[in-house]
Amino acid sequence: MKEETIIDQGKLYSLGELLCNGLKFRIPIYQRNYAWGETEIKRLLFDIMENREDSYYLGTLVLYKQGSYYDVIDGQQRLTTLYLLLSWMQHFTNASSLIKDDLYFESRPRVKNFIERLNEKSTPEETRTFLETFNELDSFTTALSIIDQFFNQDLKEEEHEVFFKKCLKKTYVFTTTLPEKTNVNHYFEIMNNRGEQLEKHEILKAKFLDQLEESYNKKNYAIVWDACSQMDNHVQYFFKPETRKELFSENFNSFPSDEKIEAYLKVQSEKELENLNDEPNTTEGLYILDNYILADTYTQDEVGNTTEKFSSIIDFENFLLQVLRFMPGFEETNLEDKNLLKNFKYHSKDGGFPNAFNFIKILLQVRYLFDTYVIKREINENLDKEWNWRILSYSCDNSSYKQTNTYDEPWKNKMIMLQSMFQVSYAANTNKTWLHTLMKYLFKTPSIKSEDIYNCLYDLMKERYQKSNFQELHGLQTPRAVFNFLDYLLWLEYDEKIQNENSIDEGSVYLNKINNLKDTFKKFKFTQRNSIEHFFPQAKINELFDDKHIGDEVKLQVINSFGNLCLISASSNSSYNKEHPFFKKEKGRSKNESLKQQIMFEMMDGKLWEPTQIEEHENEMCALLDLKLS
Repeated sequence: MKEETIIDQGKLYSLGELLCNGLKFRIPIYQRNYAWGETEIKRLLFDIMENREDSYYLGTLVLYKQGSYYDVIDGQQRLTTLYLLLSWMQHFTNASSLIKDDLYFESRPRVKNFIERLNEKSTPEETRTFLETFNELDSFTTALSIIDQFFNQDLKEEEHEVFFKKCLKKTYVFTTTLPEKTNVNHYFEIMNNRGEQLEKHEILKAKFLDQLEESYNKKNYAIVWDACSQMDNHVQYFFKPETRKELFSENFNSFPSDEKIEAYLKVQSEKELENLNDEPNTTEGLYILDNYILADTYTQDEVGNTTEKFSSIIDFENFLLQVLRFMPGFEETNLEDKNLLKNFKYHSKDGGFPNAFNFIKILLQVRYLFDTYVIKREINENLDKEWNWRILSYSCDNSSYKQTNTYDEPWKNKMIMLQSMFQVSYAANTNKTWLHTLMKYLFKTPSIKSEDIYNCLYDLMKERYQKSNFQELHGLQTPRAVFNFLDYLLWLEYDEKIQNENSIDEGSVYLNKINNLKDTFKKFKFTQRNSIEHFFPQAKINELFDDKHIGDEVKLQVINSFGNLCLISASSNSSYNKEHPFFKKEKGRSKNESLKQQIMFEMMDGKLWEPTQIEEHENEMCALLDLKLS
């Protein structure tokens, strides 16, 4: 922090730097009263305490310099809570004076009186007595009581010092200072209409804009960023038609080349540069919000309802991390979006932050590939409970906007099934390294062929199966992904040998079972399933064996073997409630959650599911896995 206590524009400050250095903050009269209750205060306290990283990003503070004060335009509820937290630390511990008269509430004499009297207290006993007897400002006294309760009931005494260090040194706030002569009332109205603080990806956008060379057009840079941030339709949809043509060619369906992107972002003349220099600094909060450019506001009417809407398999912050892995030095970046700023080396003092132009170029190119070649889940009011996966390309033909299947047969369904299998197997954003493998392959392949893309993912499935230690793990320890690998292979057998009425190999018993279930296989879709089900329930293990002399170890080996397991949804697992396989069959046939489970239903001899069937089923399924993936 500078000696003259000036806050640097667009910077992350630790709470210790921001609140313990004599800076004076003022809450303007137009701000609402302090209103945080137990839910918000405890969430803040636990977020700070449970942080395991080197830094924790707390939010945004928007300020406006007025004389010796910084008026708080946005973030006053959080700032007031932090001030009360530091007051507690100052009054109830041996900590030296952390704060002075640094928070002022404009035209609120009762608040001013409360803070002045609070700061006069020198011992914990005096402070507690004051809080118990002060009959005004319940929101403030309640907040301090909640903080006091947190330290005395939720934290152990030996954890207090750890919390103080995390709070003051590892918890950061992003500051945005509005320029002089800003219409603050107009800005405050924008913030109220927006109803939320700047997100981390918007802070990154400001950082990139700040670092962008003068030879590039910052407004166009912001347009590209904002278009890429909208994840639930093709990126072309979020540009004006003339920009679509400039970046994606005449029919809007060509890969945006380096040259096209550079031409769009480059300042074309000295006059254009002069005009851009007359605009506000694009890193200032007012510019980011008041000129928050989203092209869908002017393309919705043009496109109308001719394009379908989809739900992306990842959000924008995770997509940024996927793209970051393409940058030199960031190849091993983890995909945890809670650490977005840290992963981008936002705090780096050694120039480690990615190059602004190179990043936006790769961002748009990878986004085009993602939209064109990766699955999305269809949003359809009539399909609310169904999982309908699509892979579509965006184009324009005779002024008509359309979405068409990216892959032709026989690859269309294979690609949808294979990608959706990966998606449900690795649903958490942090586990989507499979997606980066695919995107990296697409990005580095000059001539993209459907068969080659398919083989890239199929080889990845083989690699993960071979590393899964599947043969050594049993029961609930069985890798869940292997169940999905198997269901994909079973569906593939149906697609290649049954659906097309190819001859069934002599002796392929499980293919006969698939043939009997072909209507079920035709309708199967991968959905989110994470519960390993014992088809014959563990609770009835003794009923599985006629021979009463069989030992417990053998019984457990059979009941936990792969032949007795399938992967289903948690709700289905709960509804079966330790029932006999016959009743599970009656309930589960129509759900069609697992092809392996459907074959188990088919194998039942009347109402029986016995050790011989378990062994037979396991041998068949393991043979298929080994044949196709080993």
